[in-house]
Amino acid sequence: MASHAPDAQNSHSTENLNVVNTQQQQQTAEESRQVAEESRQSAENLRQIAEESRQSEEKYRQYTEQARQATEQAREHAEIARQATEQAREHAEIARQYAEIARQEREEQQEILKEMRSSVEQMLQKQNQEIEELKQELEITNRELTTALMAPIVSFEEAKALASRILKSEKSATAESLADQLTAIYGLKVNPEELK
Repeated sequence: MASHAPDAQNSHSTENLNVVNTQQQQQTAEESRQVAEESRQSAENLRQIAEESRQSEEKYRQYTEQARQATEQAREHAEIARQATEQAREHAEIARQYAEIARQEREEQQEILKEMRSSVEQMLQKQNQEIEELKQELEITNRELTTALMAPIVSFEEAKALASRILKSEKSATAESLADQLTAIYGLKVNPEELK
């Protein structure tokens, strides 16, 4: 009987060891499952992070493309603005040149008008002087003719001879005016050629 006691103890110990081993195995399996679950979750997290990173990279790429397009548009707008500024500068220069030409033409016209006015004034002054001289000469001629006509009545031929002498001595008298006066006085037609 004594020889069976150690076997029983060994069997009991083996069972205990088996139970412990089973528990440890179960615990190890549970830990392995937990580790596997954590690994799976970590992998899922990594996948999500990678997806988010990919989406972020795509958004960054889109933002970069939009920024590139915006930069290109800004460059095009800047070029358009530069060209518009250049055209405005050219138009301003053309307008300045036209204004300068107009100013020069206006000054030339003013100078021409000034010269024309001076010329007209001189011409009017000369004409007024000639008119005044003609008036004086006409008065002299009238006085002389009146004096001659107030003298004792002379014949028509003598009057013609007197008119001829007046015409030759006074450049202001004209043959036509003397001929008209003789015609009026004597009632006989006198031609200017007869007095020359």
